[in-house]
Amino acid sequence: MNTREFWLSKRFSDVRRYPYGFSRSGDFTIRQSTILEQYGYLLTALINDEVSDPTPEDLELKQALLNNQPEYSEIVSIWLKYRTINHIKISVSSSAKVADLDDNDDEELVTDLDEWDDD
Repeated sequence: MNTREFWLSKRFSDVRRYPYGFSRSGDFTIRQSTILEQYGYLLTALINDEVSDPTPEDLELKQALLNNQPEYSEIVSIWLKYRTINHIKISVSSSAKVADLDDNDDEELVTDLDEWDDD
């Protein structure tokens, strides 16, 4: 267990989901990114009961986080947004090409389909 000041002195980051930082992700404004970086470790420690000297405000903040109450404060709202964003990586092959079809190609396609149905 560490003190509140210890957790506030650390800059929060999530290299796995935000390798270039919160502010460059497009998910958060500059202000939201700053708040996440400043309070992220404290919020995590509060949720995990790792703060040795929480203030009464910290305990209220913890309850708001656990009860998913974004209206409690801007910090809670931003933290809940951070926790709910799900990053899914989609890879697209650069070798995929789109064929340009003109009117003649369309007729050939229909003809090919018609011949296949006749079999």
